[in-house]
Amino acid sequence: MSAHDPRERDLVKCEDMRIHAERACEYLGERTLEEFLDVT
Repeated sequence: MSAHDPRERDLVKCEDMRIHAERACEYLGERTLEEFLDVT
């Protein structure tokens, strides 16, 4: 496996964060973070 340059690694990390943020938004739905934390 070849080593990736730092910029490519950063881009992959950013894409991972974007995917996880999208999933979190779907999970929260219309609730605010405060509403979510009050329920859990």
